[in-house]
This record gives sequence, structure tokens and C-alpha cells, in this order.
Amino acid sequence: MTVLKTKDICEALDIKRHQLRAWTDALAPYSNQTTHARSARRFDTGDLMFFATVQHIEKKFGLSISVFAKLSQCIYDTVRAPRTINDNERIFLDINSQRYLIADTLDTHAEGVLINIAPVKKLVGDFLGLTPTQEQIHFGLAKVS
Repeated sequence: MTVLKTKDICEALDIKRHQLRAWTDALAPYSNQTTHARSARRFDTGDLMFFATVQHIEKKFGLSISVFAKLSQCIYDTVRAPRTINDNERIFLDINSQRYLIADTLDTHAEGVLINIAPVKKLVGDFLGLTPTQEQIHFGLAKVS
């Protein structure tokens, strides 16, 4: 498991420490965790994915931290849930019922915000140095007749 520090999360998301601190103070499950003096927080790649998702939604849709505070636990659970990787994955944010789920399981009458998380996955993948899949690699081959 990859262990990330505060500086790693800040570097990946191009944010200041106070922004990350504001998120950890206000958003569950981080706000519910007890911290110890002189002990740095440790994060993993799932945490990076969560914070990248929060940042993406905040920038794209302008949602306030108070809205995120109500939804953060379900966003956290959804982002970290095991699932099949899909390059075109979209996540549905239902602010009224405080649900956040994969769009494939979406009720057709639901209203909310549909979020394409491909930019989030790209940001996290680029930071972690993950290589593209075989089909994404460009070989520079030309058709010969």
C-alpha cells in the first residue's frame, strides 16, 4: 500500500496545506478521526482519489464545504468501493437524499449532478506514475500496403 503524506496530497492537487486541513476538519470520515499532537496524518491512494474528487466537484460545480460536509461520507465510501474500472465512469450526486453513486445504478427519475470522474482518475494516475494500458500506448505504427 502506498503511504502518502500531507505534502504529497497538496502537491498532487496543487493546493495549500490549509485547504487540505479545512477539508480534513470538515469532511467525514477525517473530521471524526482523533489526531495526536506532533503526529503527521498518513493517507493512501484512496484518500488521494477522494480529495481529488472533492476538488473536482468544488471547482466544476462551486459546491460549498457545508454541502460537502453532508455528503462526504457517502462520497468517500463510493470512491473507495471496489468496482470494475471504467474509463468513462460517471458518478451521480443527489444532494437532496445525500447519495453519491455510480451512474450505472442510477434510477431514471433521479435529479442531481452527474460527474465525469475521468479527470480525477487522470490526475491521480499521473501523480502516482501509473502507466497506460496496452491499448492506450501509441506505437507510431503506420499501415503499409
